Formats: sequence, C-alpha cells, structure tokens
Amino acid sequence: MDNGASSYRRFLAGDRERLAEIVREYSDGLILYINSFVKNICVSEELMEDVFVEIAMNKHKYSGKSLLRHGCMLLRGIQLLTA
Repeated sequence: MDNGASSYRRFLAGDRERLAEIVREYSDGLILYINSFVKNICVSEELMEDVFVEIAMNKHKYSGKSLLRHGCMLLRGIQLLTA
C-alpha cells in the first residue's frame, strides 16, 4: 500500500479526481487526529477542510518525507491557533 502517494502524484499531474479520492480516504482520520488537539469536533472538521484546501491550492511537490513534514507544520499551526 502506498498510503495515497500514487493518488497524490496523479493529482499533481492534473487528475483532479485523485484529490477527491484522497479526501474520501483520509478526512475522517484527519478529523479525529486534529480533534485530539482542539477537543472540538466542529472546529476539527473546519480545520480538516482547511488542510485539503491548502493541498488543492498549493500543490506541494511529493518527495515522501517533505509532504509529511508539511503536514506536521500545518498541525503545529493548528496547535498554536488553539493554545
């Protein structure tokens, strides 16, 4: 299993349907993960949407660790906003 890597690469190549696939696959888990920080499910859902908007608008290059690192930076920003 590639953890969405091939879908993300296809999205970067212009296949817009792959982003919808990624959102379907990871949105629930991301909501629960964010909720472990913010302790508010409605806010967590909004922040999850913000994460996917960031991905859609900025199309960060995929190189394995860099995408994970970018996701961690987004989550640190969420922690700062909710502290």
